[in-house]
Amino acid sequence: MKFYKHDPNAFLAGTGQLSLEERGAYITLIDMLYANDDLLVDNDEAIARAMNCQTRRWQRIKSRLMKLGKIRVDNDGLLHANRVTETILEANKFSFTQRSRVNKRWFNHQKAKENNDDAIRDRNTSNTHTHNKTSTSLEVQQKEVAENSGENPKAETSQSTPKSIATGELAAIIKQKWLGR
Repeated sequence: MKFYKHDPNAFLAGTGQLSLEERGAYITLIDMLYANDDLLVDNDEAIARAMNCQTRRWQRIKSRLMKLGKIRVDNDGLLHANRVTETILEANKFSFTQRSRVNKRWFNHQKAKENNDDAIRDRNTSNTHTHNKTSTSLEVQQKEVAENSGENPKAETSQSTPKSIATGELAAIIKQKWLGR
């Protein structure tokens, strides 16, 4: 895991009884657990090396953290810290949900493309007829007034790219950049 939420208030409240050395070892251990997806073997020598301290010092700190209930060793010999497992499970669930949403949207896009419908909804594209008058430029507003009132004899209208062409270009860009096709 490359990133995790860190609540400084909760951390400071939960580690108030730890010494500076214990707090430093604890946060380093938490980072090691996140970096290894909560799969950290309880190997005192390896952990002491990673923390740049002697094995006996790490063992003393580890026993104090275990006594305070900050860390534990499971039956498989893996080291765990409070909230790390829950946070990783929560992040994996969020990732799965977002992946499912993207896959559903892509499936709907492909299906609509086969049916020659608008492949991607126009929620992020602009349409001059649906713009709020306060958000369009003065020139565009004047042009629309002239067209609607019949004052424009040449009936100059703004030309835009048809939705089907723009959607096809967008789909091609998505395939090329995001899907590598």
